[in-house]
Amino acid sequence: MAVASLLAAVLLLAGCAKQPTVYDITMNPSEWNRQEVRLEGDVGLVVSAIGTSVYEFSDDTGKIWVLTRGSVPSIGDRVMLTARVNERLSVGPVDVGVHLVETDRRRVK
Repeated sequence: MAVASLLAAVLLLAGCAKQPTVYDITMNPSEWNRQEVRLEGDVGLVVSAIGTSVYEFSDDTGKIWVLTRGSVPSIGDRVMLTARVNERLSVGPVDVGVHLVETDRRRVK
């Protein structure tokens, strides 16, 4: 029984991909490009627009912009974010660079 439990734990850990930090993503965006990641951190500046909004997300390692088509979080919220990494975003003449596209967000208390 102990062997089965140990084997199950090893398989579970092997299936868990390393979750990056904002620093990991911004320093090596090609490694994470188009991958879905989970991050926990705080919401900074929020910019709302019709259809799509962006907000600044930060963890202990850095800051990154997040695009959302859903409701906009409040400044100062602590959130668990699931998002897809994109290496490039140009909005008119402005190149935002590496950013996240939100797929799920939950407020952390």
